[in-house]
Amino acid sequence: FGAIPPDLVVTVHASSTAYQHALIRQMTANHNWRTQISGNTLLVSLPGRELANFQHIFGPVDPHITPSELSHLNKLSSASRLTVAVAFH
Repeated sequence: FGAIPPDLVVTVHASSTAYQHALIRQMTANHNWRTQISGNTLLVSLPGRELANFQHIFGPVDPHITPSELSHLNKLSSASRLTVAVAFH
């Protein structure tokens, strides 16, 4: 990933460490996504067409994707890759 700025930064406030680990396992298990852990942040690179799958992983946790961020992401080509920084707190 290097110095590539993320297209989206998502902050997850989950009280359960087990739940956080489950989210990480789901994201790292997807063969179409590339992941890299840096401190308390998981960087995820995924095809733009898989944004809905990414959002579905969170279930009841609201990752706080604002309408303007979602609008920006929807403008990106489905063939392009998105880089998402998922920060766990």
